[in-house]
Amino acid sequence: MEELARLKRPLSSFDGMKHEALERSADKQILDAKIVTAALFLEREGNARKTSFLFDKYIRAIWGHQGQAGYAEKVNQEAEQIWVIGYSFDRHDRKALIELLRKSGDCPIFIQNRTKEEARRICDEELAPRYSDLAFRLRPIGKPF
Repeated sequence: MEELARLKRPLSSFDGMKHEALERSADKQILDAKIVTAALFLEREGNARKTSFLFDKYIRAIWGHQGQAGYAEKVNQEAEQIWVIGYSFDRHDRKALIELLRKSGDCPIFIQNRTKEEARRICDEELAPRYSDLAFRLRPIGKPF
């Protein structure tokens, strides 16, 4: 890596060939790592299926399926308060989470972050403008976790 960084200066033709070789080597190592990761995932998934790991049934039980409420929705509907600790939802999960929060009645939603200012910013600048129907329920809490 140090050698690649050093080679970021204008290159002579000899240095350019060395730089290209290092770049090809780095690209190959990254590709090899991706291949190993994919192979490991496929192998683990295959083993899970062989051992009757019921992942699909588990997901359906928690999140529901074909219009039937799952455990998460049932607990959510009965909640007297909801706490979100360390707000940082993956954008792919955000829609499902917001829909779940909308089904939770009128209970307060506490957004806890390390400082009250950061929690307030998340509530006032990120959540309330996007999800105005939830804004009156948001409660910022500053407390390390």
